[in-house]
Amino acid sequence: MRYVTAALVSGGACGHRIKDGWTARIAAHLWGLTYAHYPFPQDTWLVNGRLPDETQWEPFLGFGADEVQFHQLDLGGLKIVRIDKTEWCGLDLDYVDSIIKAHPEDNVLFYFTESARILLEQLSWIDRDAIISGLRTKYWAARQRHPVVSYFRKNRLNVALHVRRGVDVAPDGRAAGRYTVDSYFQAVVDNIRTALPQYPLDFHIYSEGPAEIFAGYKKPDVFFHFCSWPPLDYRDLLTSFHHMITSQILVTATSEFSYFCAHMNPNVTITLPHLRVVELPSHLRHLKSQPDGSFPAGDLQNLFSGYRLWKQPYLMPIYIETGDYPTPILDAAAQWAIQHDLEPKLVSSPAEISDTKYLILPSPHQRFTAIRDIARLHLQNNFSVITNPQGVVIARSTTGQYSFQLER
Repeated sequence: MRYVTAALVSGGACGHRIKDGWTARIAAHLWGLTYAHYPFPQDTWLVNGRLPDETQWEPFLGFGADEVQFHQLDLGGLKIVRIDKTEWCGLDLDYVDSIIKAHPEDNVLFYFTESARILLEQLSWIDRDAIISGLRTKYWAARQRHPVVSYFRKNRLNVALHVRRGVDVAPDGRAAGRYTVDSYFQAVVDNIRTALPQYPLDFHIYSEGPAEIFAGYKKPDVFFHFCSWPPLDYRDLLTSFHHMITSQILVTATSEFSYFCAHMNPNVTITLPHLRVVELPSHLRHLKSQPDGSFPAGDLQNLFSGYRLWKQPYLMPIYIETGDYPTPILDAAAQWAIQHDLEPKLVSSPAEISDTKYLILPSPHQRFTAIRDIARLHLQNNFSVITNPQGVVIARSTTGQYSFQLER
């Protein structure tokens, strides 16, 4: 057997780990080798003052499932051929080809060491699509085992924007050159609105925050999903990843994380070429933007020509008061609502809602049960009151609307 693997130790966080790993997947595909999965390391590189536990990505992405494991190989019985020429922007394929062809024997392991990379952009479209299709298949098989419920509204175009912030892109940070100004993202949002006036749009901002630096983005159709760290709650990060790769339009940051999402998302991406993110291939669905936030609007219009949104109406709107609740609570409430065909609408205060009573429920389970009952009863008889088994009124509706407040 002829194996290939790659060390996931080039630094950074999950984007770097994934990029290291697909080097071995690409080599396996191009040269007919057997891929051996190298596990995500737990803590090898200090990021934002912490050692990240990147092992949580592995089961989420489905990597390693039904694959040969590196730690199961009998290294003593294999000839190990190291490919250790550091090349962040892609090893010359002829160079790699010469090494592999120089070792035609069986029982050999080709081992790509730190930062010895092959990039997807070096491949033909046929080969690139084969690699990405395999990764998507693994991801969606993992979602069958561990579902993620989407909070995207099905009757709107959902645009995800990765706005990279945090200490690493601060002026004195290790990746300060990857900072992209707010005016760029705000212009992209405005230009998408102008290019697609026929569609209702929701814009979802994914960032580390904090919330106060995003005051200039606030509009009724803009929603914020902050994943601050340290400490990092991986549930927030994994949920953000899922929504970034399932959005109809993804606006990337200068980030290996964004770069991976752009490949995993089969829809439209908008990317500002900068540093190594120029690697995104020139292709109709990958639109290139300019520093002023402009992009080929005609191409975007063509991509959505004849696009059909979800037409089935939601049963009724459900209002969620944002207050200062953390993003995971608001996202979870929206997921529960959409799962039961209720349309979540975020409001900043009760003054934005008329003729609507509030429900305060102390636990997620009670919220979920109430939303289910509201959806069922509203569909049946346009309820006015719902009571719990003890006879206490838990919900009222006088105008076909319903709202609830979240408890911490």
